[in-house]
Amino acid sequence: MEGERGTSASGSEDEIVSIFAEFLTRVVKLEDLANLARTFLIGFQQGLEFLRRPPIDTSSQLVQNLIKENETKRMKAYVSRGCINSHDSVQKLTELNTCSQGLQSHLKQARRLLDELESLMDDASSVVLALIGTSSDSCHLELEQGSEPLLAAASVGRKTASAFVKLDAPKYGSLMAVIHGMVKQDFVMQEKIVSSLNLKAPASALETYCLMWSLRPCRWCNRPAVTSRDQVESPRNGKVDM
Repeated sequence: MEGERGTSASGSEDEIVSIFAEFLTRVVKLEDLANLARTFLIGFQQGLEFLRRPPIDTSSQLVQNLIKENETKRMKAYVSRGCINSHDSVQKLTELNTCSQGLQSHLKQARRLLDELESLMDDASSVVLALIGTSSDSCHLELEQGSEPLLAAASVGRKTASAFVKLDAPKYGSLMAVIHGMVKQDFVMQEKIVSSLNLKAPASALETYCLMWSLRPCRWCNRPAVTSRDQVESPRNGKVDM
């Protein structure tokens, strides 16, 4: 009987490690998506700035002389449009549309990954309940406010990857809750930024959006300790491929 319990417990431990590995793999995918989406945001900002370029200041005598010496209908039209060719304008508008669609696509993919993270958290919760035999009310995967040890664990680098798999099963769940909370807040920020983008967005706001997207203050300062290219030592089987 004790042997059966031991086998069941070891199976549950292996399962929670596997779930945790899948969870981190999706977190890494979210980060990669965010980095790609940042290029779309910067492209939107640069395209809009190009279209907003003010006309040449013709108050300068030198500029007036240059225009007068090369004065043609095309030159007048070119200067009046702010030295932007109609072809350039069409191209930039197309780029703006592409960047906007890219950002919307990013939100859809990120939202799907977040749903998968929540599903994995539910799976982990079920494993923990089976492992320690408590009710769902006492073992729900939520992080209590002021849990300094777990917050510290979430901010560590790659060298502590092996320490993750040595956690108790409930602590795996708590750590997943910490990570999920961070990436969820990051996603909410990205949603607000994308919904605020339009052709009338102030230049200062766009600059702030790009800065916030790069800094991503809602996430931890380091990349997740385990990536899809890493292998984590399992307590029993040696390694867990991610």
